[in-house]
Amino acid sequence: MEDAHVVMYPFFESEDVALFAVFDGHVSKLAAQAAVEIVPRKLQEALKAANAASSPAGEIPHDYTSALGQAIKEADEEMKFCEYDGATATVVIIWRSGSDRYLQAANLGDSTAFLKRGADTLTLTFDHKVTDPSERQRIINEGIDLQPGATRVGGLAVSRALGDHFVKETGQGMSGVPFISAPIRLTDEDSLLVIASDGLWDIVTGSKAMELISHYPTTERMANCLMRTALNDSKCNDNVTIIVVRL
Repeated sequence: MEDAHVVMYPFFESEDVALFAVFDGHVSKLAAQAAVEIVPRKLQEALKAANAASSPAGEIPHDYTSALGQAIKEADEEMKFCEYDGATATVVIIWRSGSDRYLQAANLGDSTAFLKRGADTLTLTFDHKVTDPSERQRIINEGIDLQPGATRVGGLAVSRALGDHFVKETGQGMSGVPFISAPIRLTDEDSLLVIASDGLWDIVTGSKAMELISHYPTTERMANCLMRTALNDSKCNDNVTIIVVRL
């Protein structure tokens, strides 16, 4: 099993913050297991710095874009020992600022997060795959000769990840820069958050997943339903990690 995950509430000493994250390792479980320890610590440091810099003093920010980017950058730097091992990273934080709650996501790779808002399913993350046109263009813009039919960089189908520092340092197109969503102010319409590694999303879409679980009374039964759906499908040939959060 090369997947790893984090569910933290309270987030260290803060009862106003919750963290949910999925890391899907490749080559080995080294990077995913390292990320479980390093990413929350770096995020705690970045959130504290953002809160201290907020004005007026004591006000909790409504946007943690810079903090999320800094935390993932520093986590990747600390994971220099992961030369040939890597992991996707999908990180979602929920926090309270005054009487409002906010949600924001950041990711590298293809472990995807979805939010159920009323009858709609919102995609919170961006799948970084070599086959994606914008990722292909990024790689080409970096001066890398990516052949028209190429589907991998450094042997990997994902084009962004934690770790994989040999691939990054030899200029093959791998990036550690995350996608970061805009912050979302949560409302009564927002009911569920689902984060999962690509073993689930190879089988169902985000909207189908929400449809399958919406009638279950507990998040445990929701996650079990999605797990059974994935594992019972003959196309499932990957690890599957699922986090379901009722908002």
